[in-house]
Amino acid sequence: MDYMVMRSQLRADASPFLGLALVAEKLPEAKDALHALSDWRLNVLMQKFGYAVSWAICATLSEHYGEDGNAKVWPLVENILGRTLKLPDERKLISGAFRRSCQKLGLASDGFDRSVQAFQVHAGVSRSQLHHLARVFIAQERSIGLPEQDDIVMLNRWEDDALHFLDAGVHVLQRPILMDHSAWMASAYVDWRRDRNALLETSSYLKHFGRVAV
Repeated sequence: MDYMVMRSQLRADASPFLGLALVAEKLPEAKDALHALSDWRLNVLMQKFGYAVSWAICATLSEHYGEDGNAKVWPLVENILGRTLKLPDERKLISGAFRRSCQKLGLASDGFDRSVQAFQVHAGVSRSQLHHLARVFIAQERSIGLPEQDDIVMLNRWEDDALHFLDAGVHVLQRPILMDHSAWMASAYVDWRRDRNALLETSSYLKHFGRVAV
């Protein structure tokens, strides 16, 4: 998965989240490949396959972050890479390579308090937290109605303002939504509200969003 392949996924109508740039069905294949390279030196792996690893980390968080109440990030990173990251320098190496990949892809890479926040932003809202997002969108719609999809400024404001309905203690999903300047998630919700079958022909991620929004 080289730079041009990854960059080609970032179309204007595509998800703004790196973790959703490729379909989730490719994740097991990527995991097998990374496990097969688990004896490589980490710096060599990140140098040669930095984009692939960056996507795999985000895709893993998109699929599995928050499962069974688990709020830890690095164990998921270790699981996808097939190696234990015991040294702080190893985590810094991965974080630095991830940041450089984001920079080259035109994605936000700076301004995060912790490296895992960058992973979480570019993973998007994890599947386990999509029901929280659906709930706040429903509350926002009941409060002020649906936004116009062709007004990206208003759509984005509607999406951001919906976060006021989040339950106390639900924080992680705020980051990707506030970074979702294209209001991609809100647009998907509007599609679903206008046609309950609208997400059936999309990705498994959006299908799941439609299911939990019922």
